[in-house]
Amino acid sequence: MISAGGVGNKQELEKMLGYGAIGVSVGSPFIASIEAGVSEEYKQACVQYGAKDIVMTERISGTPCTVINTPYVQKVGTKQSWLERILNKNKSLKKWVKMVRFYIGMKATEKAATQVTYKTVWVAGPSIEHTKAILPVSEIVTHLTV
Repeated sequence: MISAGGVGNKQELEKMLGYGAIGVSVGSPFIASIEAGVSEEYKQACVQYGAKDIVMTERISGTPCTVINTPYVQKVGTKQSWLERILNKNKSLKKWVKMVRFYIGMKATEKAATQVTYKTVWVAGPSIEHTKAILPVSEIVTHLTV
């Protein structure tokens, strides 16, 4: 079993391995790596914000995911609109609605990751709590293992 999510330091890694996982999938801490192909603003947000700033949203892809609670996320909210909820309950339309919502969300997230806009939605998990600087991948791996 591979544990996915919630690992941002050595203690959390060891905790997951202690639960019986044979490995971990680590994502959020690497957003703020020098090598990451995202904007400097996104990287800095991962340093500036912490676990308390992460919220669950259904608005990006139609399925729950975690994002940094930026002013734009606060403005648009994290819940699906009444129309999206109705369309997602319709069995014949649900697949198409999710596909369109996912595509729109993916493009918006991609744009937010690489360009600075007033519509900033940065995907990250609570493990950014341990991100204190923009570092090379090798140093992030060292912090996770030493």
